[in-house]
Amino acid sequence: MKYLNLSLKILLITNGVILLAGAILGPIYALFVEKIGGNILDAGITGGVFALAAGGAILGGFVAFRFGFNALFLTMAIISILSALYILFLPRKIL
Repeated sequence: MKYLNLSLKILLITNGVILLAGAILGPIYALFVEKIGGNILDAGITGGVFALAAGGAILGGFVAFRFGFNALFLTMAIISILSALYILFLPRKIL
């Protein structure tokens, strides 16, 4: 690591700590979901949705780099509106 500058070293160490914290909290989160009435499948699905959201952040970076920030904001606004409409029209017994 002697070839990396200080900023990159700090970034890599911080990312490692964040990944470790997530790995430690994963089983605790599963126990919490079970305690409030869910099951392990629910905890797994929410973990998968979180991973997809992280992938969406990478996709958002690509859109911003390729098409500009205005296109990114427009895309995120459209996704937010569609998500809100989806939640609005869910059957009430699901919520």
